[in-house]
Amino acid sequence: MIPMVIDTDPGIDDALALIYAFGSEAFNVVGLTTVFGNVPVPTATGNALWLLEWMGQGHVPVAEGSQGPLSGQAPSFAPEVHGVGGFGNFNAPVAHGCPVELDAADFLIKASRDYAQELVIAALGPLTNLAVALQRDPTLPSRVKQLVVMGGAFTVPGNVTEYSEANIYNDPDSAKLVLSNFEGIRFVGLDVTDQILLTEADCDALTDTAGDRSEFLKELTDYYLDFYEKRNCVRCASLHDPSALIAISHPDFFEFSRANVEIINYGRFLGRTQILREGKIAQYASGASAKLVRNEFTAVAQKFLRR
Repeated sequence: MIPMVIDTDPGIDDALALIYAFGSEAFNVVGLTTVFGNVPVPTATGNALWLLEWMGQGHVPVAEGSQGPLSGQAPSFAPEVHGVGGFGNFNAPVAHGCPVELDAADFLIKASRDYAQELVIAALGPLTNLAVALQRDPTLPSRVKQLVVMGGAFTVPGNVTEYSEANIYNDPDSAKLVLSNFEGIRFVGLDVTDQILLTEADCDALTDTAGDRSEFLKELTDYYLDFYEKRNCVRCASLHDPSALIAISHPDFFEFSRANVEIINYGRFLGRTQILREGKIAQYASGASAKLVRNEFTAVAQKFLRR
């Protein structure tokens, strides 16, 4: 099993991704680190702790991370997509557990030492925690086997501006720093995730499988479907964060292109992941078998929810 830290800002699709992560036989999730993004970081931490308990994974450590971007500017959130509390109209109860004493950056550094050359980091929110960890320990990338980032819009329009995807836009300085220091980053961005769609029938199947846990999933998925129906006039939701994890467990479901990438951290193109003739070599998901990815997610999630 792959030892993995998930850096997350739960978040509806983060919640779906965590269900997949703990249901998959591919991963040993050694911890969650939380970051601002979909919601403020205290809410993200509370959501992560409660969600772990809801899944029967309350033993997994949670480390609270950055409250805003590296620049010090005020963060922005996404209540229209995820609800004020991150889980649509569902108000998550206060979790029994607490975050660990280490903050997210130090937790990432420690995990990289505990699982040197084996650790995979899945970054599902802004990259601030990784940037802070790099500032504290520039040798971090030498111990990380793989970094997969849910983020970017390389050949398609963004979802915050015409050019920029939310996770990169919310802290482009951190994204630029991480890109310049990690070799072989894999970005799984809007180029593919907006093509991998969860249908209402898929969501109903998850809810039907969940038994006495169905109220949460129903509230979660209804809110998500409502947002996408209003935006796209089709009642299907993009499977952003789960797709990034499936790109780790089943990379053969995706096509990755190597490119010289620059992240723009100023001006009208703020947050753009731009392909240039020169720049840092990275990989981005340029294609995917949407059916295989969706089927993998629903099969694993349903099996997990039946437990």
